[in-house]
Amino acid sequence: MVESERDLTSKIIAAHDVDAPAIKIEGRLRRRVLRAMQTYMTAAGPVTAERWLYREQNDDSQPCVSPVERRLGIIDFWTPKAAKQALWVVVQMTPQKSAETFEQIGSMTPSKSGLDRLPKKLSEAWEARREEHKAALRKRCANTTWLAAA
Repeated sequence: MVESERDLTSKIIAAHDVDAPAIKIEGRLRRRVLRAMQTYMTAAGPVTAERWLYREQNDDSQPCVSPVERRLGIIDFWTPKAAKQALWVVVQMTPQKSAETFEQIGSMTPSKSGLDRLPKKLSEAWEARREEHKAALRKRCANTTWLAAA
């Protein structure tokens, strides 16, 4: 069953890819440069999918960007569900113990180093847009009735 889930997840990732000569991301024109395989960690375990990479039109020094990863909210190589599960475990124990726990459970088999990097990557993403995130949280809390009762 897990193998079927991984196969389906790989197909879903590939279906969300963008295949255009050029695209705009965050107002910057980027050109298609490479189609490459990438392994992603999902809640069902690692899956591999092919996706396009794009680079800024006039600046080869910039890193490539994967639109499919941006569309799906992939952090480093983690799908959102896998990242959520891994983060929950990592806050309970060390990355080494977390890796051992996942190994015992089966399915998702992240490495100690991958588990160690995940909170750092998430923190980088949060800090890069901190004010935007804080405003969204304030707006969400203002629309929540349980706060008024507390």
